Amino acid sequence: MFQTRRLGVGISLLAFLAASPRVLAADSYFDSVGGSDSADGKTEATAKLTLKMPTGTGNIVHLKRGSSWTMSLSASSVTVTTYGDGDRPIINGSVSVSNSVVEGLKVLNITGNGMNVQGGSTVQDCDIDGTNCTSNGVGMGVMGTGNKIYNNIVEHYHNSVSGGQMDNSGGAEGIMVMASNNEIAWNSVIDLQGPNATLGGFEGGCYEIVNGKAKSTISNVSFHHNYCEKSVGLWEASSGDFSASGGDIQDPANHGIVENVTISYNLSVDAMWMFLLQPVNTDFKNLVFANNTIIHTPNTLVWFDASHTSMGLDVHTYTNTAAGDGGVTFDTDTPYYKKGAGFQPGAVIVKNNIFVDTISTTTHYMMFSTNLTDHFNNIFVPAKASVGSLTLGATEQKIDLDSLAFTSDWRLTSASTPAIDKGVTVDMTTNGSVATTAVDPTIFATTFNQDIDKHQVPCGAGVDIGASEYCEGAGGSTGSGGATGAGGAAGTGGATTTTPTGTGGAVGSGGAQGSGGAKGRGGAQGSGGAVGSGGGQGSGGAQGSGGAQGSGGTTAAGTTDTRTGTGTKGCSCRLGLGSGTFRNLDGFAAALLLGMLTLVTRRRRRSG
Repeated sequence: MFQTRRLGVGISLLAFLAASPRVLAADSYFDSVGGSDSADGKTEATAKLTLKMPTGTGNIVHLKRGSSWTMSLSASSVTVTTYGDGDRPIINGSVSVSNSVVEGLKVLNITGNGMNVQGGSTVQDCDIDGTNCTSNGVGMGVMGTGNKIYNNIVEHYHNSVSGGQMDNSGGAEGIMVMASNNEIAWNSVIDLQGPNATLGGFEGGCYEIVNGKAKSTISNVSFHHNYCEKSVGLWEASSGDFSASGGDIQDPANHGIVENVTISYNLSVDAMWMFLLQPVNTDFKNLVFANNTIIHTPNTLVWFDASHTSMGLDVHTYTNTAAGDGGVTFDTDTPYYKKGAGFQPGAVIVKNNIFVDTISTTTHYMMFSTNLTDHFNNIFVPAKASVGSLTLGATEQKIDLDSLAFTSDWRLTSASTPAIDKGVTVDMTTNGSVATTAVDPTIFATTFNQDIDKHQVPCGAGVDIGASEYCEGAGGSTGSGGATGAGGAAGTGGATTTTPTGTGGAVGSGGAQGSGGAKGRGGAQGSGGAVGSGGGQGSGGAQGSGGAQGSGGTTAAGTTDTRTGTGTKGCSCRLGLGSGTFRNLDGFAAALLLGMLTLVTRRRRRSG
């Protein structure tokens, strides 16, 4: 059972409403238990029973906690919030969001995708649960631009399609992004995977970018301070059109582009790779992986298998078997990925990360299957770690786990000297000239100045390595949420599915060490949450073959050396590489956007 303790790093909806003009806006109240359709629905006391969204723009819809409706909810130019006490209001079905603010819902996804998010929206503190989903789908699909996806939980998706071929097989994804200018922060994705016979293992993933057609670009996206557990990978990216419906997308002249994107300050536990990239159909420019902590425990082999344990994967060779292509083989050789040499300067940057492999005391699995030019200030565990294709630089080290002196939920302590002050400052503009699109600093404003527990970065003489920054006296990385279970006996905050916010509870809910609680869901990033409205790939995924693309750590004042302070704590694309063979998987189609919007995603998966 997973439980979470949230610190509320997202915007306050009530504060937002209070400060915003409400011209022509109307309040509507709905209560599936005590409401009446003969009432006017204008107050809590006169709430309606049947949930029907108002027409017009600027309306505020209030859903009574403890309520439940079975429907496809469409939120367009509206604010959807909750009132009363108890569990989140439940939508049994799916939610579509466009130019809206949606918070506090629980989506019990029955078929397809949980939530589809178009442009200009904020989705926060929602929970999308795929336990009863009968089809392959995505927790949340972010298909438009200018969205903020904060403090959400996506959990328990286990459907996987084995189509018999690489191009029509795939699994569930947590949060999938298909457009530029989006921020995905403080979310938790847990338990997304299912067996896939075609791919010879498991399929599923936590976070992803899919660029669905040749010559299109996704830029300025930040995935930061998120948590990932019991899935197949933390992050994946590809153009997604492996069937080459756009015209041999594997040909470098037709590649999609992913640029000015960061994956930083995330914690991933038993979720295979940090990244799975597909340079065979995508040009990556200024793709920054910074201050992530990637943990492989023995559970890795309980949930998966030994061929899926690498932490950095790519697909650079692919034989296109699509009709009419005659089995053409593409072996990537571009300015961003050179055949035999890997990712070139400024393409993919890996710095300040901690990679831990504790799967076995005798077998050390290869961590990276591809070479990188830009990798700095990383720590690899154990001292006998197999780093694969990487040749470690002077700023990198291999050490045993005891040397890091982690807490039980993978935070640094005062004894974590190999990581404390050993990192470097991260700035997206450093390699921004490699990209065609300009870096938008507003997207990354809060990415690098706080750690996963909202400690100020740096808190001391320099930036620490990994997802947590050690700050003595700031609430501490070692128990700000209380010792394990200190918030109450296990489960006091309620089971995850009913009260994900948990105010006490077992490890992760009131928390073992670390203000976000233990490594349970939401625990890592503290503010937790689950966005309930997603959408995304469905059967075909995000804009693959022609699909539409859609358009704080508060301060920890401390001295430089003592680290004292008062801070507030605050693919479905896998690829198979067995015997040098590349395995790809197709995405799935999703019905969405106030009607039916078909998205197509092509992905690959690689087994180490």
